[in-house]
Amino acid sequence: MNPKRGYGEHLVELELKIHEKGLEKRIHLPGLINDEDKLWLYMNFMAVVFPSKIEGMGSPPVEAMRCGKPVFASAFSSTPEVSEDKAYYWENFDPKYMAEFFLENMNHFENDPGRPLVLHRHSLQHTWEHLAEQYLCLFWKVLGIN
Repeated sequence: MNPKRGYGEHLVELELKIHEKGLEKRIHLPGLINDEDKLWLYMNFMAVVFPSKIEGMGSPPVEAMRCGKPVFASAFSSTPEVSEDKAYYWENFDPKYMAEFFLENMNHFENDPGRPLVLHRHSLQHTWEHLAEQYLCLFWKVLGIN
């Protein structure tokens, strides 16, 4: 994917690839969704697959964990910084490796009944309120305000 191209061009390219591979019934690109629909999606999917190489903080992993869902992400983004050891990380992008890694770790997740609660608790460290509080503490420290 060429990062110099616009979002619309990438979307068209992605839609063409989905069509070429006959995956229209398995991959849905809903566009923008409201918070109610987003919550429904998080509660009704199996996992979040987030293989981005150049992602910033990224809300989907934290939101998925808040709903007790496993996260699969690239080890080469900033996701490990936030998700720590609570997510499963791909070390490369070989499709066979990624699929096997996903299935093996979904099995691990499904056989650990306490895991959803661990993920939910971890996600609470990354609420907007908590992040704002951390920034305020940093600003107070820099300004010498106790």
